[in-house]
Amino acid sequence: MHGNFLATMGRLQVEDLVRIANSGESDYAPDAIEAARAELARRDVPEAELAEVAGQAADDLEREAGKADLSLSNVQWALFVLMGPMLVVMFAAAFILGARGYRRKSKEVLLAIPIGFVFWGMIAVLMDLFLF
Repeated sequence: MHGNFLATMGRLQVEDLVRIANSGESDYAPDAIEAARAELARRDVPEAELAEVAGQAADDLEREAGKADLSLSNVQWALFVLMGPMLVVMFAAAFILGARGYRRKSKEVLLAIPIGFVFWGMIAVLMDLFLF
């Protein structure tokens, strides 16, 4: 199996090899990690470039991990509450946000849907009382 990983690693860019080589065994098979390290050694990548790429990879991972807990901004909340009855758009937005890693935003969009119904229901009642 190690040979299959070596062939695959030979086609990857240095950035991808560094990410694999520096990952934990929970992310990649030990043979894949070993093959990535062997490919980096074979290419004789300068230590400065390895350090720079590793730093960028760590920044990317930190940014990705931070997405899960980002909250909706006040403007986003207002827009989703006002658009609450447009369920198709709302569910699509929640799905897209969740698929891109914004789990908290996705949940908040789903919460904004019933709030939007209450808001527009109150508007309808007030219009009925005062305009007709």
